[in-house]
Amino acid sequence: MKSNNESSQFVESILNILSKLPFGLRTSIMKNRMDEFLSFDDEEKNEIVLNIIMNYPKIDETSLNNLIDSWLSNLVAMPNGKINELLYRYLLMLSINPAVMENFNKDIINKLSSKLEGMSDDNQTKLKNCVFEMILNTPAPDDLLALIPKDLMR
Repeated sequence: MKSNNESSQFVESILNILSKLPFGLRTSIMKNRMDEFLSFDDEEKNEIVLNIIMNYPKIDETSLNNLIDSWLSNLVAMPNGKINELLYRYLLMLSINPAVMENFNKDIINKLSSKLEGMSDDNQTKLKNCVFEMILNTPAPDDLLALIPKDLMR
């Protein structure tokens, strides 16, 4: 197994490479990785998510926007159960790691909110319902709710 530093550098490299690909190719690869992620055990999921959370701030804004576009496109195409499973892992990692939550760059929430607002009402509703359902299932829902812009809660 790789050390945490090696894993972190690996995830950072993958995110940077993936973000530079054309939308269709990036989205297709990301969909396959998201499906594969769902087959991993909890420990593997936790490590992957924590590395993503720790490394996304190292990615330039354009690349991050590219990743968010593809991630959201893939999420809305999934059944709610799979969306919930993916979102729960991210929210859980934030919730059970106070240092990570404290240092969490809230700008990512604003980027996600902005992209979400550009989606159809049906897709917005689908994703919002999944997000809030999963937040309420975490050990610290109030801490997570505090990260979300008030206008997104309507």
